[in-house]
Amino acid sequence: MALPQPVRDANNWIAADFPKPRGWARALTPAMLAEIEGAARRMIAAGIPFWQIRPEDVPLPLTEPFLARAFDDLENGTGFSVLSGLPAERFDRDGNAVLFAVVGCHLGRVVDQTVSRKKIEDIVDRGLPMNHQHRGYMGTHALAFHTDGSDFAVLYCLGEAAEGGHSVIVSVTSVFNAILRERPDVMETLLRGFHHHRRGEQPAGEAPYTERIPVFAVHDGLVHCCYNRNPVSWMDSIGLSYAPHEIEALDYLDAVIARPEMQLHMGLQTGDMQFINNYNTLHGRTAYRDGPDKKRHLLRLWLANPRCRRAGDNIIDLYAPWESRPRRAA
Repeated sequence: MALPQPVRDANNWIAADFPKPRGWARALTPAMLAEIEGAARRMIAAGIPFWQIRPEDVPLPLTEPFLARAFDDLENGTGFSVLSGLPAERFDRDGNAVLFAVVGCHLGRVVDQTVSRKKIEDIVDRGLPMNHQHRGYMGTHALAFHTDGSDFAVLYCLGEAAEGGHSVIVSVTSVFNAILRERPDVMETLLRGFHHHRRGEQPAGEAPYTERIPVFAVHDGLVHCCYNRNPVSWMDSIGLSYAPHEIEALDYLDAVIARPEMQLHMGLQTGDMQFINNYNTLHGRTAYRDGPDKKRHLLRLWLANPRCRRAGDNIIDLYAPWESRPRRAA
């Protein structure tokens, strides 16, 4: 297998590139916040479901340049963008879902996240373990690094934990280049990819696991990643296992991701909205503890945008394959 060349772009960052605490967050101005809140209240009054809100329904002339910069960060820059200061405390949960979509629709279309066509997820502690029957975010445990579905994953913080629960992100390009440089034999295995267990969320009549999905692929000179170690490892629950050299490749990948210099820790605050590009940004979460008056609560949307330059394999293929878009040739 011919190995790709190292990728040099703005996504090739490490944690030291962001030395200032919360220097990665961009505060919306009071005028922008008033514009967003007004649009959300109009949609609530009109009874428009959040997933049906379109940019033309909620023009944001003051905020649009700010959101265009966020889109550029996602597509051509670091692969992430965090907006801060949104008035989460002024809305109930359903109102915040509308406000979330008012902002989000300017960066993409809300897509289904599950086989039951759920369009928004509440990331809260439900006391459930992480296994092949439950999605990983349903407890307080740490989440290993992974990619999500569709083009962009977005988290909107409604409440903070008493302790922990930080979002942690890693540049795919930095990890890809490090492995290509240090262990090209491992890279060959990662380019071949792995099957993924679908946790019983596949549509009727479809297989309970995928064909092999490359962990890394390069399309049009852009690196793509599709990775979650858990559904890869859960293949043994249906009698399929991997060769020792494949396990070694996964272990090496996880070890590179685990390097402290690779990881940017984000303590998301109430009113923060974090956008990440699912093709070039891995994300995880530290374990957390809720308190009587402090409970972690985030809303999550997956957004699709036809303007995105990347279109490789994607976790959405596991849970909502009808939302997939055509793949681009390598």
